Amino acid sequence: MDTKKWIDRVFAVSLVLMGLSSLILSITGLTGTALPDWAVRTLGGINLIALPVLIYSTVKSVQEKNSMRRSAETKAKRGAAKKKKGKKKMKLIIASNNVHKLIEIKEILGSEFDEILSMREAGIEHETIEDGSTFMENAEKKAREMAAISGCCALADDSGLCVDALDGAPGIYSARFSGVHGDDAANNRLLLEKLEGVEDRGAHYTCAMVLARPDGSVVEAEGYLYGEIAHEEVGGNGFGYDPLFYLPERGCTTAQLSPEEKNAISHRANALHALLKKLRGEG
Repeated sequence: MDTKKWIDRVFAVSLVLMGLSSLILSITGLTGTALPDWAVRTLGGINLIALPVLIYSTVKSVQEKNSMRRSAETKAKRGAAKKKKGKKKMKLIIASNNVHKLIEIKEILGSEFDEILSMREAGIEHETIEDGSTFMENAEKKAREMAAISGCCALADDSGLCVDALDGAPGIYSARFSGVHGDDAANNRLLLEKLEGVEDRGAHYTCAMVLARPDGSVVEAEGYLYGEIAHEEVGGNGFGYDPLFYLPERGCTTAQLSPEEKNAISHRANALHALLKKLRGEG
């Protein structure tokens, strides 16, 4: 029998004995019945024995409950500490030196990592050859290479414009659509030429996001922003195809949005939020 059960039983027996003794003495007092001396001495002895036992049992019961409470609190604290330790955060290296991209990533993933650094901030100089056939393949290759080089978690993305009437082109070739990498003006001119007289101008931006860990595992996510290709360039903000990417629900191009407005709905932001959900789901 454990200590608590023993204390409970002693307490109950003592309480019953004292109750019976008091009841008998009360009845005899009310009825004027005289008890024999031996009976009076016996009842008095019961009270003398039961009262200390009752007090002792009560004290022990309180002590036992306090001990159990303290033990439960200690276990809870240890469990919380262990859980906190198990969710140790890490450093994240971004496979990019784009300042605006770094700010956006920090805003969304900052709670999941102790430190988020660009390649330059991490002292890394590296360029991945993007020879994949999809956005996801390119993003994964960049992330895996950066994780292997840094020994830390690494995040990479690949994005571009996909036009319905052009079977998804320019797609992974968005930055060099005209043949020269990063020539936004030439890329936009070529896009308008290819869509001249075309009624279906539906398009979307795609962003593939991959987080690679040093152990070789990866977490993938994609984000999209849907719209249409305008007939002429409008707006002075943004970059790339933004002056041509029209948002019907807003009545403007992405180049007419402020940086804050664009970041709130961008394909990269959507991919980052999708990635964040997966990271928290794994935890």
